[in-house]
Amino acid sequence: MLTEKQQAQILNDITSKYKSASAKNAKPNWGKLYSKACNHAEEIEVHACGEFPTKLIGANFPGETDEEKNYRKTSFQPITKPYWKKALLTLNRVWAEQNYILDFKEDEAKEYFFKQFPMGGDVRNYFKSIVTEAKISEPNGVLVLDFDLPVKENANGEIVIDDSKELEPYATVYEVEDVLMFENNDFCLAQSSEKSEVEFGGRKDKIGLVFYLYDNENIYRIQQVGKKVDWEFELSVYYNHALGYMPAWKLKGTPEDVIEDELYYESYFAPALPHLNEAVIIHSTNKSVRNKVSYPTRAYYDQPCTNKGCSHGNVWEGEKQTSCSVCGGTGSVKFSPFRDYVHELPTATSDTGKDSVAFPGFAYVSPDGTIIKDNEEVIDKYLETAFMFLNIDVNAQGNSKGLSDPTATKSKIDRDEQYISLLGISNELFALLKSFLDSAYKVRYNKDSPIEIVPPVTFDLVSSDELSTQLGKAKTDKLPNMALSEMTVKYFEQEFNASVAKKAQIGQYCDALFVTDNTDLAILQTNGNVEKWQVILHVNFESLVNELMEEKGESFNEMELKEIKPLLEAKAKAMEVSMSKGANTADNILKEIATPVL
Repeated sequence: MLTEKQQAQILNDITSKYKSASAKNAKPNWGKLYSKACNHAEEIEVHACGEFPTKLIGANFPGETDEEKNYRKTSFQPITKPYWKKALLTLNRVWAEQNYILDFKEDEAKEYFFKQFPMGGDVRNYFKSIVTEAKISEPNGVLVLDFDLPVKENANGEIVIDDSKELEPYATVYEVEDVLMFENNDFCLAQSSEKSEVEFGGRKDKIGLVFYLYDNENIYRIQQVGKKVDWEFELSVYYNHALGYMPAWKLKGTPEDVIEDELYYESYFAPALPHLNEAVIIHSTNKSVRNKVSYPTRAYYDQPCTNKGCSHGNVWEGEKQTSCSVCGGTGSVKFSPFRDYVHELPTATSDTGKDSVAFPGFAYVSPDGTIIKDNEEVIDKYLETAFMFLNIDVNAQGNSKGLSDPTATKSKIDRDEQYISLLGISNELFALLKSFLDSAYKVRYNKDSPIEIVPPVTFDLVSSDELSTQLGKAKTDKLPNMALSEMTVKYFEQEFNASVAKKAQIGQYCDALFVTDNTDLAILQTNGNVEKWQVILHVNFESLVNELMEEKGESFNEMELKEIKPLLEAKAKAMEVSMSKGANTADNILKEIATPVL
């Protein structure tokens, strides 16, 4: 826990830094690590958020006019952002529910974290959408345990904490710009978006700064008080969490340096930045080039004005000189695409003494656009190369190379490297999730967390198109049904939504004939190796599952496969009994399956 002396020192640091910065009309200096981390995040923002890259293309290019520069700025488009977002989707494989275990052991905790979580209802969605992206864009940012204290008014009219209500903990990610101090295992100071009431311009207004300070025992609230220009702050205990450790965790990336006794992290996507930056620069340059050489240019002889009284664009009316109405004061014939241009045959001769044929007088000159095409190809190459260093394919078609491709071995090596990268990021993300959930559980329920998390050890690194191709080949090669079954389920999990994917999982578990084709099914029937009800279950699988879903309602989604299987089997057996009394019997179904199609 921070001592009173340490608390006073932190308050003094805040005051002195803001006073000094205010006098210089600048931002407070929070140290070398802070500055470097902010610069890194700013560079990433260009590609992650589509921010205008002032440091890359904000200045004039050599020989460029201010007008040309402003054109580039106002017409800027974040061409690298979609590629960055697509690369981020690769990390979503980490959160495929079938690949990890998250067991709360208690229905009450499961209900809160999966359905009532303040940030989006489900803690998993928050980590998938917010924390994962922040980890890549803000590796020096911080994840903290947060909550709004439940309060009530006591008998004396005072606002106090309502101990009768459970805390509703949630997660907050502080961008690196707001992480002002971080001493691991000691304390973390973060600037909040909240505002305190201070005096400014002769009146009180909510424009004061608010900070939260975390240590291993307490969360403190630091707010600006008094006059805005005095930069005075007061500290109070917001909540005594009594965890024994600081509930604030660096998001982390690749450790690159130790600055001021703290680790500095670079984004896991940092290797892509140089090539992405080059793509942005060339794209901006190409805009100026395209504006100059993409369009045909009119070329024609300058012809003197046809108005006989015109002299260099002026005419005399009595003693008064006015601008010529024919040429508009230019002294030359006005250009119009709607008039015919008639010229006298040139009489000049060349050095050889032969009559020369002069320029026809009017034409459109189309510039060579090769440089534009070349630049666009260079941009595409930079974008592709950027993510090649991360073993991520951001091409629209994806990697569709077959096993016969000479680069297949290289592709396999890249996948192995991609797996290693994903595994490292995955382990860190789930460590963050475990730390947060353990802390949130303890402050909410006032007891040690029973939450069990088993991080993923496998990821779907093959595209849906590749899976489809592999599945077709597996069927052609007559691979065992066990292999076909696994490949089929994996394809459904990748290609379709969760509801359809679950049906495939149910089929694999409950339908003994799941991937059996009609020919093999007929052989099994002929040899007496299949029950009639099994055929009925197989043929009517989707309708039986849909029927069961209607009966169970929302509870169906919570049912385990071992609970679903006997219910489906019972429905199939009941259908067998029912069908035995009609024309469409189970025997007829078997006969239809066994009849070859001519």
